[in-house]
This record gives sequence, C-alpha cells and structure tokens, in this order.
Amino acid sequence: MWTREQMIRLACEEKLLQQQLPRFSFYDYSGSTYIMGWESPPNTWDQYCLRLPIAANFPFEEPELLVTHPSPLYTLSGTEVVQSGSHDFHTRGCNEQGHLKICHCPPGTWDASKTCFSVLFKGILWVHAYERHLRTGQTIEEGYQEYERRLRQ
Repeated sequence: MWTREQMIRLACEEKLLQQQLPRFSFYDYSGSTYIMGWESPPNTWDQYCLRLPIAANFPFEEPELLVTHPSPLYTLSGTEVVQSGSHDFHTRGCNEQGHLKICHCPPGTWDASKTCFSVLFKGILWVHAYERHLRTGQTIEEGYQEYERRLRQ
C-alpha cells in the first residue's frame, strides 16, 4: 500500500512521536494506518481519545484529526458541539461514524512539510481548550487566543 518514500516518512513520523508524544502509537501498517492516543488534561478525570487516520496520499493530503472518545461532545450549556463545523470551536463537522473532526490548520494551508506530531499537538491543545470551555464558557478560539497571549509574555 505505501510507497518506499511514504514508508520512510512514516518511520520518521513514528520516531518523532516515540520521542515527543509516547502515549500516541501507530496502528495497522498493512491497511488503514492510523495514529491513536489518549489525552487527560490536568485536574480532571476526563480522557479524550485522538485518532489520526493516515490518508493514502500522505503527506500530500491533509489528514483528519478525530476525537473518538467521548462522543458526542457537549458545550457548557449542554448542546452538542457543532457538527457542521465551527470557527469558534475549531471543528470541521463529523466523520461518517459521528466522531468530531478538529480543525488543525486553516483550509488550503496543508503541505507535506507538516508532521503528524504537529497535528496531534494541535489536538492536545484543542482538548485543553475544550476543558477550559467546560469550566469558563470560553470558546476554543478564545482559549487559543489566551494561550497565545501567555506564550508572548
């Protein structure tokens, strides 16, 4: 299924993840390859499963980043997180199984220089911003802006 170049790239991606995000692992190299791992924000019992299916045209095709557990996700007010896609919540709707797709880069900006690590890191930030939303009511976008302000200080 994978070309020689893709196998080399995937091996590099896997090594990077082993070093930087060891709680995420590659699965099923022979068919529908994906990366999966769990994120547990501090001060909460909640656990989120992030799944990154690797597209057949990787790294030239943008992968989808999914939250597969818990599913569905709800806002602080008790409504389901927008399934059609939302800038405020950085989502791109749901896949066929109903799992929420996280927007990890602006539309049309994906290129082969981006890594699975960078996508998963954005997913981890999203989970923390979502937990912040559940505590404060801030949208994911507002949470990201807050993180950026803190980084600049």
